[in-house]
Amino acid sequence: MQARQGQINTPNFPQAYDDNLDCTWKVQVTNGYTVQLEFNRGLGGGFGIDGSGAYCNESDSKDYLEIRNGYEDDAPPLNVVTREGGDSDAYFCGRTAPSNLISSGNEVLINFKSDDIHSDTGSYPGFQLRYRAVGTGCGGDYVISEDDPAGWFTSPNYPDNYDSNEFCIYTIRGDPGISIRLDFEEFKVEDSSGCIFDYVKIYDDEFDHDTPVATYCGTTIPDTVRITGHVMIVKFRTDVSITAKGFNATYSEDYCGGFQSGIGGFVSHHEYPDPYDSGALDCSYIVRAPLHHNIQAQFVDQFSVPGSPMSRCRGGDYIEFRDYLDAGYFYLRNPDTNLVVGINLAVSSDNVEAQSHTEGYNQGCFHF
Repeated sequence: MQARQGQINTPNFPQAYDDNLDCTWKVQVTNGYTVQLEFNRGLGGGFGIDGSGAYCNESDSKDYLEIRNGYEDDAPPLNVVTREGGDSDAYFCGRTAPSNLISSGNEVLINFKSDDIHSDTGSYPGFQLRYRAVGTGCGGDYVISEDDPAGWFTSPNYPDNYDSNEFCIYTIRGDPGISIRLDFEEFKVEDSSGCIFDYVKIYDDEFDHDTPVATYCGTTIPDTVRITGHVMIVKFRTDVSITAKGFNATYSEDYCGGFQSGIGGFVSHHEYPDPYDSGALDCSYIVRAPLHHNIQAQFVDQFSVPGSPMSRCRGGDYIEFRDYLDAGYFYLRNPDTNLVVGINLAVSSDNVEAQSHTEGYNQGCFHF
């Protein structure tokens, strides 16, 4: 549900809800705002979900309402008061409606489940709530442009400790075709094996909305994170217990790599036709054709990548072509005409990744 305000209720409200329901609502307001939830406490039925006390949780309750501070399954509970001090704080049932709740970010997950057993089928109307966007919360939208090629953001309260049960989403956008890099200046997030408590997750939203390219916690400053797409998503989640100083991050356009789509175009290193830097580079360029089209790659103008084709480009600079959906690849270095023809025939996917790698020995250039 993407709106500044709205209403959510169980089916049949204010009449008794049905058995065996499994209803999920995802509420999203503008990034940088928070979500406020206000429950109906009496008008037309009020609040009533079968279950009570310590049994109001996913494993024990007959029926329950679950509310989380973010979309993810492991997002922390959304609760103004810590009741049990753990994940059980996400679950509600009984006759008392929750107090007004406010998220830390711009997303809230609401889940309602009922089983096939009621202690009194006629006396449980379920719930009704209003949601609306309020104030400003953690997270935000950031844009890379010619006028603003770089920027920064921090965890909530930085340089003081962040709060418990935060869920913040930072979105960095650039023009199509550019790639983005993220550098952490300071990083102190509760450590755990597998980063299951507090974490920072980074996504390349151009290619995969669900699988992070990197997940971090602890006190070691992460290496530079690069994505090939032009939209980077950074998610910061904290649990109910230990807090820490958090992080300070800088984002910018990454002049190494990028993404191209359409029926034709050109790819080259950023300094072309001047030689690329002699420092070590590892750049990925994604080329995507329209559906049901193949890609033909042919080098034009200058090609100068130091090394010998006889060594299959080991130990120095190289350009590598891969079918983005396949493990097959080809190495190129100073190709002659026959090798270029071979590449044109072999690279047939509608998604191709060209990766350039330099070891810092010499300088060269390429354009295709």
